[in-house]
Order: sequence, then C-alpha cells, then structure tokens
Amino acid sequence: MQNDSQLLAARGAARRARAELLRLLESIFDAPNQGRVASFEELRGRHVTALALLGKFLRMTGARKDIADQFYALSVMLHDLDRGIVHPMLIAKKPRGRLDDRSDVWAVRVIAACGVECLIRGGLSRREAGRRAAKEFPALKSLQRTGTTLKTALVGWRDAIIRGPLKDIVARAAAREFRHFVSSWGDQLTREQFGALGKAYLKSAADRAATLLLASASDDDAASEAGSYSFSARIARGEC
Repeated sequence: MQNDSQLLAARGAARRARAELLRLLESIFDAPNQGRVASFEELRGRHVTALALLGKFLRMTGARKDIADQFYALSVMLHDLDRGIVHPMLIAKKPRGRLDDRSDVWAVRVIAACGVECLIRGGLSRREAGRRAAKEFPALKSLQRTGTTLKTALVGWRDAIIRGPLKDIVARAAAREFRHFVSSWGDQLTREQFGALGKAYLKSAADRAATLLLASASDDDAASEAGSYSFSARIARGEC
C-alpha cells in the first residue's frame, strides 16, 4: 500500500513538472515580438533558455545527472556565441566544393516543391506549374540561388523531391514523407483538390520564406531587444 502511494505521488509530481515545463516553453517560444519577427539571435536566446529548462526537468523527473547536464552544456555553448566564444563542437566543418544552403532554407524549398507537384497533379504542365507558382508567390524568390529564375528553381526543387538527388538530410526526410502521402492518398484526391492543396503548400512556403528573410534582416538591431530572453535574466528569475 505504501509503495502504491509513493508511486502515485511520484507520478503526480512528474505530471506537474511536465505541465510546468510545457507552460514555460510556451512562454519562451510564444512570447510577443512587438509586431516584428524575432531575429535569429533572439531565437537562439530562446533555445538557450529552453535547453536549460529541459535539463532541469530531466533532473527533477529522475534522469541521470550526467544525461541532464548534456542539455545544460549545449545551452551554455549556445549562450557563449553571444559572447563571441565558439565551442569546438559548434565549429562548422569545412565544406568540400560549393557551400550548400541551410537546412531550414531547404525545408521551405521542399514545401514549395510539394506545391508545384500538386499543381502538376492538378492538371498543369511542369513549366506552367512553375510559372504560375512564381507569379502568384513572389516571396519565394528569397529561397532561390543567384543565376536562376524562380520558376526554373521551383521546377528544379520539384524534380529533386520526386527523383532526387537531395543532399540535405532534412529535405530528404520531408520529401520522403510527401511521396508517402501521395502514394497512399493520391488516388483519392481529385484534380481540383490537388490544385487547392498545391496553393496551400505554396502559401505556407511563401509565408515561411518571408519569416526567414525578416529574421535575417532584424539580426543587426536585435541585441538590445533580446535582453528579456538572456540566459542570465532567466537564471535570475529562477527558471533555469
């Protein structure tokens, strides 16, 4: 009986700790930005705090200290970047050949490519699907490399998710998931539904592309506005 009571008490404490963790994470990542997009520097500060909170949660819920401390260690490494200190674990590997684009950029390209594929399945040719997507969603221009047009880039990304190759691991996983969706449900969708789905994909990609662009643009003046998410401020509030 006593063991049962202790087990119930432990489970109750774990549920409360989990609820508090989720509340704090929501307060970090859903914090208002005064009508602007958070800069990458500010987002990094939020991840610093979130990792420290996760380490604290693991310690409170029975994880081994050496495991929980891994999250604290990564939190501190990211925080050190604000001081101009780069931990050896965060030093980028020197690329062979041309430097590829970031995974978050490729993730948005894949979403746009899914939209183009849906437009094709909705009855458009490859060329017309790329042209229409480029015309209706010009915000996607921020995703293209120099030396190409948006409509050509869109068709190229579409071809890559259908036939490959995709070197980026995030892009490959997202493309595989989309192909699985099409193979499982494609026969049940009409051309009109594919057309509507294509526009939804493209709008989502355009919105994300605009967010990435604004986040990059706001990095220069973000330092003075990111103080409320600094590591030291969160420590002082007892949140880490």
